[in-house]
Amino acid sequence: MNDEATGVVEFGVKENTTGVSGTFSYNFGESLTDAEALFGPEVVHNKFKQASVISAATFIRSCLKAGKDGTGGKTLEEAQAALDAWKPGIGAIRSKKDPVAALADAIGKLSPEEQAKSRDKLEALLASMID
Repeated sequence: MNDEATGVVEFGVKENTTGVSGTFSYNFGESLTDAEALFGPEVVHNKFKQASVISAATFIRSCLKAGKDGTGGKTLEEAQAALDAWKPGIGAIRSKKDPVAALADAIGKLSPEEQAKSRDKLEALLASMID
């Protein structure tokens, strides 16, 4: 449970080599002022810069990427101009996507031919889960 009133965020972690997983909660503060009081302004600003660089790089990649229809694909200069107008946004805290929904989404993106080829594999996988 994420509680914005208290700043407590709950998140899941799985350690892949051991398979150990669990849910944890941590108080990150309910506001900028609260976070600065908890961690200090240098830490808050440093974490802001780290997260913003990742967001900016993702934004630039989307500017540079050409669409499947051949549209898009800005030049480096156009991407820099877009970045100059960009501002870091407030997004939702990412939560783990439901694996069944992720699989359905991935299958939905396949061509009908690819879906037909994958059907036997999926049926075998489902059968092994029932046994």
